[in-house]
Amino acid sequence: MPYRTLLISAAALVAACGPIEYTSMIMKADTALEKAERMGAPKYAPLEYWRAKAYFDKAREETGRNDYDFAIDYATQAYRDAKKAQDIVDEKKEKERKAAKEKANVPAPAPGPASAPGTPPR
Repeated sequence: MPYRTLLISAAALVAACGPIEYTSMIMKADTALEKAERMGAPKYAPLEYWRAKAYFDKAREETGRNDYDFAIDYATQAYRDAKKAQDIVDEKKEKERKAAKEKANVPAPAPGPASAPGTPPR
């Protein structure tokens, strides 16, 4: 009899892990998506951002069906894509900063000799 109780308790504990793991992963994905959006991912990394959003929504949908294994997989992919979007935004913004800095450091062309309109340059 104690063996049976132990077996039932272990099965209940394993079944309860799905919602716990899902909750942890969906919160990480949600936080990563929010950060990506604040960083400008819809503009700089639209593919990765919207794919992460789609996986996030799919994870929530699977939770409604109590299919936590798929929900965890989708939430994990949403998190990965959101982090990738953040990385792409960082790279693109760094390139923009470097380009702006180089443009600011380019000296203006030296003024040439003034000539009257219509006279050919020397």
